[in-house]
Amino acid sequence: MPRLTSDIADDPQTAAPVVNPAPLGLCAFALTTFVLSAANAKLFSGATVVIGLAAFYGGLAQLLAGMWEFKVGNTFGATAFTSYGAFWLAVAATLQLNLTQVAFLWRCRDGVGQHGQEDLQLKTTCRNSMNGAP
Repeated sequence: MPRLTSDIADDPQTAAPVVNPAPLGLCAFALTTFVLSAANAKLFSGATVVIGLAAFYGGLAQLLAGMWEFKVGNTFGATAFTSYGAFWLAVAATLQLNLTQVAFLWRCRDGVGQHGQEDLQLKTTCRNSMNGAP
């Protein structure tokens, strides 16, 4: 009698085991958070270390740990690691692409404040930053 694919997946001899991915996810979160905090405290300079770590260890490794948690069946670990992995990928993209500066320039172009009304202080800040004034 031929074996079904569902029988093969349930057979412990043929299914590929997945080790516990939680240590990878926790270490990735801890080290990335520590290095970003050290950079914010000005213990070292150089954003490239933070960007690389946030993209690959805090982002990609944690995202993979979250996917492996799904395979193991741990919903909480999968949700936490996948969410933190996506967060660190967003932090890396923001640092690399300098999206905060882009958003500031868009607001300068529109001259619109936080609540959709014209903002005199924003226009003054934009004018000064565009002209090189401190």
